[in-house]
Amino acid sequence: GELSFGAGVSSQDGVLGDIGIVERNLLGRGQSLRLNTTISIRTQELDLSFTEPYFLGRNLLTGIDLFRKTSDQQDVSSFDKKSLGASLRIGYVVSENLRHTVRYTLRRDEINDVSLTASRFIKEQEGKTSTSAIGHNLSYDVRDSRIDPSSGYVVRFGQELAGFGGNVKHIKNTIDYSYHYPLGSGLVATAQLKNGHIYGIGQDVKINNRFLLGGHSLRGFEPGGVGPRDLLTKDALGGNFFYSATADMSFPIDLSKEFPISGSVFSDIGALTTVDESGV
Repeated sequence: GELSFGAGVSSQDGVLGDIGIVERNLLGRGQSLRLNTTISIRTQELDLSFTEPYFLGRNLLTGIDLFRKTSDQQDVSSFDKKSLGASLRIGYVVSENLRHTVRYTLRRDEINDVSLTASRFIKEQEGKTSTSAIGHNLSYDVRDSRIDPSSGYVVRFGQELAGFGGNVKHIKNTIDYSYHYPLGSGLVATAQLKNGHIYGIGQDVKINNRFLLGGHSLRGFEPGGVGPRDLLTKDALGGNFFYSATADMSFPIDLSKEFPISGSVFSDIGALTTVDESGV
């Protein structure tokens, strides 16, 4: 087994710590068990994951993920959120570089501690919701490295259909494309495009299922700093459609061979639009 510790400072979450325990060969059968917890000023998350790489003796990677997360959205949208759930997944290799994963998720979310001065659109959504959803992810990866790529590209496409029980009904589509090109002397140019769209099925999309843009997802903006908001309270309401694009050039900083460091220059663009609330 392996035990790992991590600590850092994030502009979005403040000071954060991470503790992970991994057993990569459980019972000598190649199964893996992972427990990870992350704690920051705004977020506390606990994840337990079990993976079986050869289900029924076949090349089927199956697993179960249990998760619990609480997040402080007071600065962004004047509420706190709790999520508790589980996912079942089956993944298989279609070809050398093409992988497909199917997933079923059962999740309970709670919007609570809504501020007295919060937007009325947020106050209306206070309470608990349950989501039963099936989804899939298709990825085509021809990068030279999944951890630190310097050439090649990866395309990821995902869909989720919620409504198999529970009281949340929507369909969500996402796509992510990254291309890496070596310029020599350790310089690597990267272009990335992301897009997502979520549709409510016979109901408005819940605020905790809408996309947010800003912070890590669009640098130079506060978390949730882009997109629809209540003009009276300044609360971010999220959006049903987003896109973002990044042009990045990374370069090595040879301060230590034991602890390699790299720097980068980048430019981000993006937009978050479409919200079910009309303001009328």
